[in-house]
Amino acid sequence: LHSFPIPTTENMFQEGVRLMKSSKIVRLDGVRASATCDKPSQR
Repeated sequence: LHSFPIPTTENMFQEGVRLMKSSKIVRLDGVRASATCDKPSQR
């Protein structure tokens, strides 16, 4: 519908959700990596 990007509430909401998902994935990966480094015997 839009020929050029307009900062609407929906776009801002979708961007926030995308950032939250990406940061959550990075955080989970970091926790998993630190857990495996700290305790290699446990999985």
